[in-house]
Amino acid sequence: MVEIKGERVREILEQVRNKRVLILGDFYLDEYFHCSTNEFSPEAPVPRVVVNKIEHVPGCAGNVANGFASVGANVTCAGVIGNDEKGNIMRNLLLQKGINTAGLIPDMTRKTGVFSRIVVEGSGGIKQHHIRFDQENQEKISQQTHANVLESIQNMLPTIDLIFIADYDEANGTGLITIPFLNSITQLATQYNVKTAGISRLKITEFTNMDMIICNEIEAKELGDGHQFATQNNINTVVISRGKDGVKAHKDGVITELPSFATNIVDVCGAGDALSTMFALTMTSDASLEEQAITASHSAAIVCSKPGTSTASADEIIAISGKEKETKITNHTELLRKITQLKQEGKKVIFTNGYFDNLNATHIRFLQKAKELGDHLIVAINSDSSMRTNKGHQFPTLAQEDRCHIIASMECVDSVTVFDELTPLNIISHLKPHVLAKGANHRNTQIVGQTVVEAHGGKVELIEL
Repeated sequence: MVEIKGERVREILEQVRNKRVLILGDFYLDEYFHCSTNEFSPEAPVPRVVVNKIEHVPGCAGNVANGFASVGANVTCAGVIGNDEKGNIMRNLLLQKGINTAGLIPDMTRKTGVFSRIVVEGSGGIKQHHIRFDQENQEKISQQTHANVLESIQNMLPTIDLIFIADYDEANGTGLITIPFLNSITQLATQYNVKTAGISRLKITEFTNMDMIICNEIEAKELGDGHQFATQNNINTVVISRGKDGVKAHKDGVITELPSFATNIVDVCGAGDALSTMFALTMTSDASLEEQAITASHSAAIVCSKPGTSTASADEIIAISGKEKETKITNHTELLRKITQLKQEGKKVIFTNGYFDNLNATHIRFLQKAKELGDHLIVAINSDSSMRTNKGHQFPTLAQEDRCHIIASMECVDSVTVFDELTPLNIISHLKPHVLAKGANHRNTQIVGQTVVEAHGGKVELIEL
């Protein structure tokens, strides 16, 4: 495998920044009911859950659009949504990401498709996805609506670099991408010299005369031999996502294979979209096929490490790539430099501290909840000498190096540092975090650093466990 350093990834991502991408396809809304439970229903032997929060995220083609926008592309959406509340939520969420929604046509005869998930957290703090229920259209899109979308697209094409076709139809032809419509799109793309890439749940063999198609292993079985299919159907590149086994790509008779880069799998939802997005976008750069595969695989690995429907940013891809991946364990000077940069980028910094000598599940849950308060979690650990002075010469049980490595291994932790003083006041004064996180057991005590944090507009958050 070619080694690709962070600087080369940065160069590739800079080339694709502000590329004009048109996302064409089926826009659904992902809905999450975040619930808690600690008892059974009196009506039936099922858990009684309390809905604490309802979260909405653009799904399917909407998630693809978010993925392109997250790495700096200039994104426009085209498709059909319902003239309803969920359609308005979808449009507003996309607009918040800076995505142009002028091509999303509201149709009075349709509803916006919704994928709803029940996520339940028990008394032990463990979250579990219990059930998903979908709301889909039963009728096909009319010829007139197809014509309206096509006209809208044709007006956009002179300013577009890439068309990404996201066909998520699984309901017997009720989606946007029909074969005649697809053929019209590829003909227009050829006419305007616009690159094309696409994904399809059920019609991947109909995706012909395109620069790239991306499919999973189940869909790939319909293609047969990838190289032969590409040659016979005027496809430049065929990409096959193989889940835990990585990715395979066919181009010009050459096969490129990579293992999966995912090491911390929290949720695979959206990983395929992340791979597809980055593979297609880097097609507009000077990246080789293997460089495309590596960059795309890093993007998918980042998404796997996040809960729910999510995306990977350019900064995250650069950070995880090659040998330039930074260690989480750092000194105060380097940490201050990093935090200063994060603040300039508008990121919210959380700080907490402790001995972390006998790490247990409560510590882990505390750190996970602390990370939910912002973007970058710093954990400052008392040095061995600080701990001995505070607690006695029999401490610590684990040396500071071991404690640092254990904390740094946690996905929710972004930076780890050590302080020699009896309290973390000095480091808090230097870093000036936005949030100082402590356990709820500190509610009636004077919290070290509280005055400093609040003086700079920050706040103290007490976490219940």
